[in-house]
Amino acid sequence: MIKAIIVEDERLIREGIAGQVPWKELSVDEVRTAENAETALTICREWRPDIIVSDIRMPGMDGITLCTKLRELLPGSQLIFISGYSDKEYLMSAIGLHAVNYIEKPVSPDELNDAVRSAVNALEKNRNMKTNALHLLLNSRDGVSSDPAMLQTGGKENMLFFVAVLQGHDNQGRTEDEIKTDIEAVRKKLSECSLEYMTDFIADRRAAVLFSAEDEQQLDLLYRDSAFWQSLAGGADSPDSLFIGIGTKTASADGVRQSYEAASGALKCLAFKGWGQYAYSGEAYTEWNTGIAPEVLADFKKSLASGRGQHALGILAAVYKQLVESNALLTYAVRSVYYALDEAVERVHCFDSAEQDEGKNIKEHAETIRELHDYLCGKVHRAFSDEDTQKNCFTVNRITAYIRKNYSDKMLSVQSIADSVFLTPTYISGLFKKKTGKTIGQYIQDYRMEKAAEFLKNPEYKIYQISDMVGYEDAHYFTKLFKKQTGLKPSDFRDQAE
Repeated sequence: MIKAIIVEDERLIREGIAGQVPWKELSVDEVRTAENAETALTICREWRPDIIVSDIRMPGMDGITLCTKLRELLPGSQLIFISGYSDKEYLMSAIGLHAVNYIEKPVSPDELNDAVRSAVNALEKNRNMKTNALHLLLNSRDGVSSDPAMLQTGGKENMLFFVAVLQGHDNQGRTEDEIKTDIEAVRKKLSECSLEYMTDFIADRRAAVLFSAEDEQQLDLLYRDSAFWQSLAGGADSPDSLFIGIGTKTASADGVRQSYEAASGALKCLAFKGWGQYAYSGEAYTEWNTGIAPEVLADFKKSLASGRGQHALGILAAVYKQLVESNALLTYAVRSVYYALDEAVERVHCFDSAEQDEGKNIKEHAETIRELHDYLCGKVHRAFSDEDTQKNCFTVNRITAYIRKNYSDKMLSVQSIADSVFLTPTYISGLFKKKTGKTIGQYIQDYRMEKAAEFLKNPEYKIYQISDMVGYEDAHYFTKLFKKQTGLKPSDFRDQAE
């Protein structure tokens, strides 16, 4: 993902550059503008653009001073200067800052397009060189890159590093466009982080990300930023959810290999933590090596034989809880537990060959205990549930009733709803979408916005209070959702209602 900022005090020129350059065609994904250097510096500290197009002579801080500061802040960025003056001193300063180009006003569109194209090419070349250096380092047996200096961002010394490894779902069943969308979503989240980073896609479903910083406090801030890692992982109910292993921090390029190995080891925690989560290297886990207790299996078989489906589901919940709370890895012994339980279900219900093949695939290739648990719970439910329309509609009605009763609960989730109806998240998600045409998450959001619209008609309620009343802690996020849903900000909606 490539980002650019235009810094120009003359509005017409600023808007002309922003609107006339074919940014997308030139592989620039996002563009922002600033009317002065001070505003640009504030934006750049947080947003970290890759390309800076800056006027030189501006009121207050000039473009050369701005870009001198940005060269320190963003050493890998590409600079393009524009000026209405043929000033040798400015030109020499631009050369000293390794600018891509120096364009005189009036700005020629072709000349500017060529400059942006050159900046993009330089960015891609630098990224490829760093990716190659990282790949060599991660794959070297002795842990030493052929050129460790390549990892020193912007040629700086005394950098600090750590590696995170991103593990993706098996992409089976997802279209190429969906997978590309998932990858772009991850790249966008990465681009919003506060540190320099580079990536190396190791395999189809795994990528390594090397984060670096000069300041230890800055590095540690991201290292311990649970909100960032949770956002990057995506969440258990997201189709593009990941699992992230976070390696050890190191003060040398030679230690990057060890950080990568530590991050890869942390991926083991996927088994009990589940998709949409992350783990640090060194987190505890258990090599589970015992099968299911004979008395538990006997009770499960008895409940199946006597038609007590809810009791059988309760046993499965207890088994799952024990394994997860023990931080159990997905060993052969754990899989054997679910093979034994599955065989018991097969004895009380006749499943067709397609279902049996699907079950075999899940049992053999599941990467989390949760996947095995959800599969078996769904199978028990199918064995004891009437599959006719009336039964399914009754279940959907129970789900909608629960949402309408608990919409203000900030912890409301597919999992909590599934628990309330004694079914699995996977099962109720599929059933609800099939019967209503909406996902459960969409229904929750729609109902919350409907209630918010009702509350907005009462002038006694503040908007932040309404946000809290409909289950959102962040009033800004609520406002964004409400506008997306209705086309109006809450304040504008209230004005219209009045």
